[in-house]
Amino acid sequence: SYSFCTLLHTDTMKEYLPIKYPLSTGILVLGFVYGILQALLGTVLGLVVLVVLLAVFVGACLLVGKKYFKEDVKERRKAIKLLMVGEPERSIEECREGKNVDISIVVPCYNEENRIERMLKETVEYLREKEKGREWEIVIADDGSSDSSVHTCLKLAVGYGIQKNLKVVAVKPNRGKGYAVRQGVFASSGSLILMADADAASDINEFHALEASLSPTTNTCIAVGSRAHMEEDSKASRTPVRTLLMVLFHFCVVFTFAFSHRYTHIKDTQCGFKLFTREAAFKTFSNIRLERWAFDVELLVAASILGYNVSEVQIKWEEIDGSHMSVKGMVRMGLELLLTSICIRFGLWDVQDVDL
Repeated sequence: SYSFCTLLHTDTMKEYLPIKYPLSTGILVLGFVYGILQALLGTVLGLVVLVVLLAVFVGACLLVGKKYFKEDVKERRKAIKLLMVGEPERSIEECREGKNVDISIVVPCYNEENRIERMLKETVEYLREKEKGREWEIVIADDGSSDSSVHTCLKLAVGYGIQKNLKVVAVKPNRGKGYAVRQGVFASSGSLILMADADAASDINEFHALEASLSPTTNTCIAVGSRAHMEEDSKASRTPVRTLLMVLFHFCVVFTFAFSHRYTHIKDTQCGFKLFTREAAFKTFSNIRLERWAFDVELLVAASILGYNVSEVQIKWEEIDGSHMSVKGMVRMGLELLLTSICIRFGLWDVQDVDL
């Protein structure tokens, strides 16, 4: 029990993330649960109950896991329709006419009419000033917003003179951030694809730092922004309940990688600022199934299985009002990570090197 509690300490968790012994985490959890059952039911009965609970849990995960599916990027691209200013809804091929750009910025959006203006303004200014000579596009992946987010984005496109550079993928009904980002990635035409949240919490100027960390020679094709260096400052503002849930979530992340026979050095898997090469983006997103908040972890597990190296880059980030996740959302994330680890470990969810 002491070892388990020590592991759950945030600082210890960070040191434990580069897992060298994949099964150790699972054994630690089972030992902790068995210790509780043994104290309550005795040695033999506690062991029996543990085996039954484990069998039921694994069986339930495999049963639920069958309902999740992954999409074929080629087939999905044929079906995705884009909205552009002054034009009817058209397919990707009709909009781009087969032409690729240098940078695609995918922005997941759900009821962001009051916050997305700042993000678009800062992004357009950065691209025009710092990325001169490079072609770019902004893909708004709207996740069934019930407000006027789509209209606001199209209106801002006119105001900023980027009618030909901004496209909207409208997902209806709401499916979750992971699903919306996936559709935005599949709709992208960039050689580099950046995922950036609509609240502008991550400074768009950090794009250069992420791009600089990519290296074809080492197969580092994914760069993730990190807020881990801000952890100490954020602790003071968290409630005890959120702190506990955060620690448990970190444990679920560790367990997911460990039980999937993977390890990671990434300390912040959830930062919404990630850069991919086109190939890495399409291949990883083609292999994920989760549609809501936990998709980032499944994405990084898939990247590891596919052999991609991932760099973690400290970025400038600020807390934005309205960006907190609910307790219910955090619990669901933890459960989906456990589901992911079981389904990958038992081969129900395969990760394949798709042909693009």
